[in-house]
Amino acid sequence: MDETAVGLLDRPRFGGGRITSERQPQGLAVPPVKDRGPDLVAMQQRGSRELTRPTRLVDDRGVSFEVEFRNVVGETAAIGSAGPYTLVVDRPAGGGGLGLGFNGGQLLYLAIGGCVSNDLFREASARGIDLTTVRVLVRGNFTGEPAVSEDVSYEVELAGHAPRERLEELVSHVDAIAEIPNSVRRGTPVRLSSVRIIP
Repeated sequence: MDETAVGLLDRPRFGGGRITSERQPQGLAVPPVKDRGPDLVAMQQRGSRELTRPTRLVDDRGVSFEVEFRNVVGETAAIGSAGPYTLVVDRPAGGGGLGLGFNGGQLLYLAIGGCVSNDLFREASARGIDLTTVRVLVRGNFTGEPAVSEDVSYEVELAGHAPRERLEELVSHVDAIAEIPNSVRRGTPVRLSSVRIIP
């Protein structure tokens, strides 16, 4: 690996590294609070603890997302970016890569678990529940030719300042409305829109 590649990848060798270059990719910007919808603004004005019933806060509806992957020159590892946020993707060391980052299957399951985690905090805030611990464990397997994911299961462990029944209802609600799990369940189409061959 050349010095440029080493400079871009901040190891450890396992899991998601990060870009150490000062050049951050351009893309999605986090909107200011005033642009995040009346529900969130109203919640901030009243204080989340005054909410006594579920209120829908800002979610992913109507938001366009764009992410990008670019490989490190001369290497199989690539930097994935969305606005200022980055991670490293790569094949395992024994599977044609260097084992420097996440593979696609891990990213898929991370997206599911990350969405559930985020939505738990969002929906808990709408209910005036203060969560202190959230752990989401996602499991699955890829089989077939071409390989596709079999059934995915996930477990939730959480603690918060609310009765057990309210916490269980919160998890059940999030399971029903979480955007990424629902996208996978409903089979969102994925299509190749263009190919550019560059010199």
